[in-house]
Amino acid sequence: MQIPFTPLVVALLAVVAQAVFAAGLLALARRNRLPNGFLALLMLAIALWLLDSFFRVAGIYDQNANWYFAPIYYSFAFGPLLYFYVRSLINHEFRFRAGHLWHFGPVLLQTALYWGLRTQSYAARAWFWEHVHRPYTYRLEFIGIWVSLTVYLGLSLHLLR
Repeated sequence: MQIPFTPLVVALLAVVAQAVFAAGLLALARRNRLPNGFLALLMLAIALWLLDSFFRVAGIYDQNANWYFAPIYYSFAFGPLLYFYVRSLINHEFRFRAGHLWHFGPVLLQTALYWGLRTQSYAARAWFWEHVHRPYTYRLEFIGIWVSLTVYLGLSLHLLR
């Protein structure tokens, strides 16, 4: 596999690598474990999301179409992770409980979709892309992510006030 090292490819690779490295450092930190854990997961989710752009710009998808629908989309986790990061940072008594898991329902559906597609043949994934994802679910996912981010950013700002 050949990767053209254009400025954009290098920049994306650097951002992904730095986000993964920083997430690792945060996850290993001894202080503020809960907030750092949420921030580490958020950074990792963003890094994986940017990995798709890297694959596209670097031509990896063009060289191996089997990488399409790699399970690297966890963008519905951005909002809840940001919210719980803020919540745990400003309230040191906060504990994440099983009752909070419903916030991650959309990302679990998103994860199931991409992992399920990953187990399908390339022909089935190509059909899904052409007949379902491109005309419908891609837009729903895009709009849903922005709605989720807006709601959770609003909740986070409310906590900060």
